[in-house]
Amino acid sequence: MKNSNIYDFANPVNVSPEAEVAIIDILSGFFNPIAYMNPYDVRYNIERGCPGGMSKDDRTIQAEVLDFFINHFSVIYLGLIVNSNFRDVFIKAISIELSLDKESKAFIKDIRNQMKENYEKKTQPSKDNYIVDFSSYDDDFYRSFAQRLLISFDIISKYDDCLNDLSMGLEENEMEDIGFIASNFMYLFRAFSKNGVFAHYVSTTVCAVEKELNLTVD
Repeated sequence: MKNSNIYDFANPVNVSPEAEVAIIDILSGFFNPIAYMNPYDVRYNIERGCPGGMSKDDRTIQAEVLDFFINHFSVIYLGLIVNSNFRDVFIKAISIELSLDKESKAFIKDIRNQMKENYEKKTQPSKDNYIVDFSSYDDDFYRSFAQRLLISFDIISKYDDCLNDLSMGLEENEMEDIGFIASNFMYLFRAFSKNGVFAHYVSTTVCAVEKELNLTVD
């Protein structure tokens, strides 16, 4: 089983038991059929999503970023199943984020500047931000989040049979790779928020696939 080898529980944070159950339920519901997730990675990422885990800035996700991920989730999900290059880009982006946890603030600042320099598109200021905090629980939010992810699969419903066949045909190493991506969800969200090169690649690739397959995303 692929794992991040990042565990440091010397200073445990306050995790809401209800939030942890909700996160595990969401991950399991969507990824158990296609991934081997690492429970230690999942727990570590939940802790990183609490005050005392990642910094507040690193737990802050632009509303536009979160909306894009949710609205296009099914196509991203499909891409992780069918395309090894797509998976590899996700794994590399997450691995970079994991490695930055061990680096100095000056080094991280330099890397972040490079990520911006390599991404020429000028983005508008975010309309709103969402601050991840798994130390508290909002039932309405988690229900809405899970429902919106599920609704996103409506846009690829005509490919349901194909998706099921592809899921059943995944090799063990492919399921381990997808499990690594899903288990490290906090580092994935941080990559979407902080790595402009990665975010640009994902958005352009996903939108190109949607255009090719004639999929309509609200």
